[in-house]
Amino acid sequence: MSAEATPHVSSHAELRFLQRTGLIEVSPDAAWRAGTPVTVDGYDYNQARYDPILDVVLLARDGIVTTVLKAAYTDFTEANQ
Repeated sequence: MSAEATPHVSSHAELRFLQRTGLIEVSPDAAWRAGTPVTVDGYDYNQARYDPILDVVLLARDGIVTTVLKAAYTDFTEANQ
């Protein structure tokens, strides 16, 4: 998957996105595209993105966004590009 590609979003991630943001008018896909690459310790993933406007971190594994974390409670760092 290229760096610009938006991964598929699992139903679990869709639920977590709604729980973490409280928004139905914004999609996890949009948050992924708006997000910046980050690294997060303690999770099994290939790619992660941070959306500062929504304050969420989205984790993807093998082309699928698998979960969404509340950034305020997550230790992450900007990924080296």
